[in-house]
Amino acid sequence: MIAQPQTDTTEIIYPESDGKPMADNTRQFR
Repeated sequence: MIAQPQTDTTEIIYPESDGKPMADNTRQFR
């Protein structure tokens, strides 16, 4: 897992999450 601030689940948008729900993307990263 990449070291990121605790705000990663708050406002951090991943390039792969473009047009996809952040919750779904976060689930895959975890």
